[in-house]
Amino acid sequence: MPSKIFVNYRRDDVPGDARGVRDGLAAKFGKSMIFMDVDNLLVGQRFDIELARALDDCDILIAIIGPRWTELMKARTATGERDYVREEIAEALKRRIAVVPVRVGREGSMPALPRPDELPADIRDLVLYQKHDVAHERFGRDMAELIGAIVALCKVTPGGRKPSAVARVPWGWVGATAASVLAVGYAGAYYAGVPVPRPVSNTEKRSDPFDQFAPLSKAPTQSGSASEIERLRAAATEEAARRVPQVGQAFRDCNDGCPEMVVVPAGSFTMGSGEDEEGHNQTEKPRRRVTIKKSFAAAKFQTTKLEFDAFIRATNRNVTGCWVWRNRWVLDRDLSFRNPGYSQDASHPVVCINWDDAKAYVNWLSERTGKSYRLLSEAEREYIARAGTSSSFWWGNTISTEQANYDGNVTYGAGQKGVSRRATVPVTSFMANSWGFYGVHGNVWEWVEDCWHESYLNAPNDGSAWITACSNKQRVVRGGSWNEGPAWIRSANRGQGDPGRATGSPFDGRASHVGVRVARDDF
Repeated sequence: MPSKIFVNYRRDDVPGDARGVRDGLAAKFGKSMIFMDVDNLLVGQRFDIELARALDDCDILIAIIGPRWTELMKARTATGERDYVREEIAEALKRRIAVVPVRVGREGSMPALPRPDELPADIRDLVLYQKHDVAHERFGRDMAELIGAIVALCKVTPGGRKPSAVARVPWGWVGATAASVLAVGYAGAYYAGVPVPRPVSNTEKRSDPFDQFAPLSKAPTQSGSASEIERLRAAATEEAARRVPQVGQAFRDCNDGCPEMVVVPAGSFTMGSGEDEEGHNQTEKPRRRVTIKKSFAAAKFQTTKLEFDAFIRATNRNVTGCWVWRNRWVLDRDLSFRNPGYSQDASHPVVCINWDDAKAYVNWLSERTGKSYRLLSEAEREYIARAGTSSSFWWGNTISTEQANYDGNVTYGAGQKGVSRRATVPVTSFMANSWGFYGVHGNVWEWVEDCWHESYLNAPNDGSAWITACSNKQRVVRGGSWNEGPAWIRSANRGQGDPGRATGSPFDGRASHVGVRVARDDF
């Protein structure tokens, strides 16, 4: 049977949005590959029979969730009215069809996802699946990301061809390649206090290199005999082995607290800046060739407030106190990453963390996933920022505040003055570079592993962290922030700060413009 995509929606909720999603999918895969009842059912056909047949032909179900989705489900349950939307989702879950909850609406006012305790038992597993948002203001981009996820996960190709058979397995068992394009998923609800599935412990860990979050088993009544479950598990393991991420691919190791990662190619680059680069300073010399011999992964985004919050909830680490700018740097002991003195939401980069906090976070990620998470080295951080370029910024030698978050009162090159936001912005606010990394210039400084040295004299040339002569306890920060002028957010620029064991300067301890981006080995 050819692969198809089943669009599930409530006609009295968001029919227009559902048709928009359908049309976007049809434009890529062909109208014949999309099933939506208003289009596909003929006069006189029975809904229940035809919908069941349609599910037989589908590899993925898109569950469109609008503002009245939960309300309408509860109303039908209360009156005893048949709820085809619920039945379709329940049948898809039972058949091991991949389900993607898709929220639709205006950016900033998306409908709330239903909580597990609001869902009937037969569709409660809906909360285990990554969600995706399609906003009116970002429709083209959001649909492109949704299509990319479908291609990656279901191997659906234009015209309905399937390069290889896809086993009917619980999608969590197959792995989390969809996390590369499906935003933060239901884990976003965690920030609001909604319970999420527990992580798998080290003793329970499966061989799937991505999924550490899916349920370990399903009741035999849902999927057949115990031997059938084992067969499905074996198929999932085999599929996972084929999904080891390659250079340029994105993945996520868990759904709660784990950042989205991108595999970085091995290669060489010239680190530092020349005398002719505007903003050049002596700490960026001598320029030297650095060769990174082995690929690694780095976070696509700066660590978000949501991701760091999962770590704090799990460990109860004390992270209070933050340096803030009030015409001068002041230590406010009542502030923290949850309230850095300006407005943030879960999509903003975490701030008010010191180097010790960053190290504790990557250690927790390693323990949680069984993978080798760590901080980037200073050389790796410049390598991913440049993405093969040699200019001041990855896009060139001029800059505007439409390209990055920095102090726009200061100009650079031929650029003009712009806005000064005086705060962070969401990590997705600006374009990614050619290697897929967002926010490598500005927004917040990022802690790296290296000790501070006044120049690159005698620095390693293999991309490793330079951790000798750390008696002054200073560590390197990279990338610049919302509080600096454009010269400070160049690819080559360097900063320094105390790891968190002293106070007395803007970078000491925790500051409202310093965060982190993590790395991972095991490739």
